[in-house]
Amino acid sequence: MEFAENEFEGLAINFNGLSEDTDVFKAFPVLTIYPEFKNELPGIDRFKFFKYLSLLYQQNTPLIRIDDFRKRRLEAAKIADFPVNEEGFEEPYGDLIYGKIQKANKQIIRFCRMQRSTDFSEASVYENIFYSELENLLNCTDPAEKKLGMANTETAKKIMQGAITSLLAGDENKRLTADLMDEIETTQLELTPEDIALKLRSGADPLNGFNPYVEKGRT
Repeated sequence: MEFAENEFEGLAINFNGLSEDTDVFKAFPVLTIYPEFKNELPGIDRFKFFKYLSLLYQQNTPLIRIDDFRKRRLEAAKIADFPVNEEGFEEPYGDLIYGKIQKANKQIIRFCRMQRSTDFSEASVYENIFYSELENLLNCTDPAEKKLGMANTETAKKIMQGAITSLLAGDENKRLTADLMDEIETTQLELTPEDIALKLRSGADPLNGFNPYVEKGRT
């Protein structure tokens, strides 16, 4: 699929017109805020990698016109000029594309969180609700309460899965999703009452603007 250059103008992180020797961090200082991005990925060119991320996971990317995520991913790799050989993408780029490099996955997740922070918060909240309801079910003996608990568990699971799909821009790679779930678990450990109070006192929002008590689409 062909894309006109002006289709990329709405991207906050736009690599169009930049040469491959561009210092990514100087071109886009916002990336320096997050330590994950500073980790080297051996054998992977940083410019190509972030161009790939911006095309595949960024909000308003014109590649969203490609409905099939697998084809969209390959198109992003092609535009980012990932090296290829007779068998496909050269390594380690092939491993990167298919979620086999955990350090790369962590950077992908961070990039997605930059774009959709409320989706991450929603996934975290409803993952916690899901397991709380599941635990309650194991100890429940009342048939009516058990039925209600099963419905609540299913609802929490669907909302959590929807938030994860939205966060990762439709990427359903199992390895990437597993690394995201690990990060959600780690983040939940930080959300103790004491940590929340500390963040509130410092003016920070522990849930990045997400309110689990407000329905989507309503204020």
